Amino acid sequence: TLVVEIWCWSWAYTKILAERDPDGQYIGVDSKSDRMSFGSQYCIERGIKNVRWIYSQVDHLKSCIPPHSIDHIWITFPDPRPTRDRQKLTSPKYQAIYSSLLKPWWTIHLKTDDLSFFEYTQKSLIAWWWSISWLKKDIYGEMSSKMNGKMGNTHSKKILFNPITSIQTYYETKWLQQGRTIYYLSSSFNKENTGKE
Repeated sequence: TLVVEIWCWSWAYTKILAERDPDGQYIGVDSKSDRMSFGSQYCIERGIKNVRWIYSQVDHLKSCIPPHSIDHIWITFPDPRPTRDRQKLTSPKYQAIYSSLLKPWWTIHLKTDDLSFFEYTQKSLIAWWWSISWLKKDIYGEMSSKMNGKMGNTHSKKILFNPITSIQTYYETKWLQQGRTIYYLSSSFNKENTGKE
């Protein structure tokens, strides 16, 4: 399994998923050296050896990672860029990059607190032949509802250890403390059926 996380202050998914899954391969991508240093120091201190870091803009990822080799891409709390659609990390410009790197039918995961950005992403993905496999407009509200009175059952245990809810980024923790709603979607692209890159 190859999992890539795009731009995150704390590298929560790269670090924690790699720690949970020592047989998988994880890559953190960023153009800020201080953020990469923070993530790499965490891995060194804990002896996590299945993480690599790519110092690059997302625009250049195709020259860094082999085509159709990625299983999952995590995009967590990106800048919503409300007046610059082309620069949104889920715009068609970046979708083309992701689709060329993902294995057919494998997955992009998005978490955000920005409803406008979330709705833009959903519409844009559908317009460019992506399939929305899971969409949650309040992941923690739904989690609390499902776990009410069911702490001991198997379903609740799966929720507790589900990476969508059990891993929180720096900003996610901050926004939850402020009472914001967290949105999540996952989407996959089938190059073989559409012929689109």
